Amino acid sequence: MLIRQVQHGSDDYRRILDMRYAILREPLGLDWSDEDLRAEAEQWHFGLFGDEDTLVACVVAKPLDPQAVKLRQMAVAEPFRAKGNGRALLQGVEAILRQKGIRRIQMDARKIAVGFYERLGYAIEGTEFTQVTIPHLRMVKTL
Repeated sequence: MLIRQVQHGSDDYRRILDMRYAILREPLGLDWSDEDLRAEAEQWHFGLFGDEDTLVACVVAKPLDPQAVKLRQMAVAEPFRAKGNGRALLQGVEAILRQKGIRRIQMDARKIAVGFYERLGYAIEGTEFTQVTIPHLRMVKTL
């Protein structure tokens, strides 16, 4: 498995966008707005790739300031779930972010995924809220 940052607009970016749509947006009846897609150009896109360049998992990091990012839209393809791939992606991306000088990560985690993030050192900050029609919690981690 290989983690790499992909260029916005590239073929790999399109594959990541398709995965995020199929796993995270389509089941909620959500589509991309032009504004959503324009904002993606300023964000960092990461993929975990397996044999034959198969896209296994992905996540987006939105810079908030020179030392902080907000992670968004983490997804793992169905055949690769519950096998440590989400953990591998997140730990690898954290290492890349450290090299970029990032010291704080935050995210709005779906409530059903909170346990996963807690096991990786993220802590809940604040109270539950609804985003894209489902319960979320803000989570943070200092690198």
